[in-house]
This record gives sequence, structure tokens and C-alpha cells, in this order.
Amino acid sequence: MTNSGKDIPANSENYRKLFDSMHKAFCIIQVLFDDDDKPIDYRFLEVNASFEEQTGLKDAEGKRMRELEPKHEEHWFDIYGKVALTGEPERFEQHAEKLDDRWFEVFADSFGPVENRQVALLFNDITQRKNNERSGALLSAIVNTSDDAIISKNLDGMITSWNASAERMFGYTKHEAVGKSIKILIPDERTEEEDEILARLKQGQHIHHYETVRKRKDGHHLVVSLTIS
Repeated sequence: MTNSGKDIPANSENYRKLFDSMHKAFCIIQVLFDDDDKPIDYRFLEVNASFEEQTGLKDAEGKRMRELEPKHEEHWFDIYGKVALTGEPERFEQHAEKLDDRWFEVFADSFGPVENRQVALLFNDITQRKNNERSGALLSAIVNTSDDAIISKNLDGMITSWNASAERMFGYTKHEAVGKSIKILIPDERTEEEDEILARLKQGQHIHHYETVRKRKDGHHLVVSLTIS
């Protein structure tokens, strides 16, 4: 890891203030290898104030990772070992199951001469984001396998998503439906009904089990029960 301008001594007051004021966790580690240059552990040389909050590891400075968490996954040692040996930086997202099942976004770069085998880490806990992604993927799977037609639209009545059951029920493919007005499904004599539904939605109201008539692509009418929110 390099910087431009004048180097700031690691023990200076300004360095410490900057180090501890960072929102992201930052630490400097020394990677430990066996006789075959296989990474087997690493020691925390310095950590900032956000480190404990991000990792849950207490009083880490001066300790080895395997002291703090003996079952820490091997991929962490492999990645940091590669950076320490080659001096090539790595940016990645990785799972730490043994650290309270957390996910981290990490930037790792060599620190000082390569022969010191030290690595500087700048990282952030992204567990919530990963959980949201997992929940979104689960919801998407539920929507796509549901026997009910599930359609989303914006408050202008434009279709934004369309599941497989909607294709079967109404005869439009996803490509044909998304981006079109929801009124393609509404018989001409019921268009005012959609305006009323949108007005209620804009007021934050929900519509539960509302029976009405909708129109297929081929013109046939269907009696349907709608739930809208």
C-alpha cells in the first residue's frame, strides 16, 4: 500500500486520529507461513476503533487469528497469504461463518516491503446487504413458482413485473406485458375501476379479495379475485 506526499509516522497523534475516525474497519496484519510458504495464521499488528464493531473480535491487537477464532475458514488465510507473497492487491467479498455468520467487503494490499509479509486490510460488514439479497432471491423464487398471477405496477399503472402464472392466465408474455399499461387487462367498460384503484393505492390503502373481471390477450374475459397493495 502506497501513499503520496509525506509519510505519517504510525505513532503520530494525527495518524491515530485518522486511523480511529474511519467508519470502515482497518487493520494491519502479518501473515505467518510454514516452511513451504503455506499461510497458516496471521497476527494483528494494529487495528482501528471500527475493527471490533465490524468483526466482533475483542482485544485483537498483538494476537493471532487462530487464537481468537480457531475455526476461521481457510480461504481467508489463502487470500491474505497470496497478497503477502506477491504484493498484488485483492478486492473481494467473502463469508466468515465463524464470525457470527458475517459477510465482508474487503480490500487487501501489501504493507511495506514484501519480505515483511504484512498486509493492510480495509473492510466493511455487508451482512445486511447479503441477507437482503438472499431474501430478494427467495421472494423472487416464490413469485416465479406461484400458481397465482403476481403482477407489479407503478403508481402510473405501468406494469413493472410479470410472473409465469400471469403469462398463463392472461396470455401475454413477460416481454409483451412489462412496460405496458395495466389497462391492457381491463375491459373497456371497467377502465374507471383502475383509476379508482390507483387513487386508493396512492393514499396507502390496500385492496383485499376484490372480485372483478379482467381480459385476456385473446379477448376472453375472466372473473378474478384481486389483492392489491
